[in-house]
Amino acid sequence: MISPDYAKLVDLLVDRTRRGEVNWKPMSSTGDYVVYFETFSLTVGTGFDSHEQEEWIIFKLRSDTGKEIDRFLVGEHENSFSTVAELFALARRKAHRIDEALVVIVKELEDSKPVGKEDPKDTSDDDLPF
Repeated sequence: MISPDYAKLVDLLVDRTRRGEVNWKPMSSTGDYVVYFETFSLTVGTGFDSHEQEEWIIFKLRSDTGKEIDRFLVGEHENSFSTVAELFALARRKAHRIDEALVVIVKELEDSKPVGKEDPKDTSDDDLPF
């Protein structure tokens, strides 16, 4: 069960993240997302307990030196799971700039010009018969 202090933290983060006021960053090595505060950081990630057949969201609180000082998990059977799952989804969207990508793509699709660039990485001519 999520403690009242962490419940308040999650509610505030959801609200501020919805408004675009939290600078979430992806953690490339783990698939988690992190927000850096003045002297602490908070990461949020997901996992699956195969024994319990349950998805969970994990939060890790770290000191300014990067040392983990606390953590809490919320399983999908808990009442607060939908709120923490929303926070994870919002953090992912912000960290990967998904909303910005959608705006750009829709704008290109609404334009009358052809869309879709050639893949700049594809330099092979392997499919040419001559």
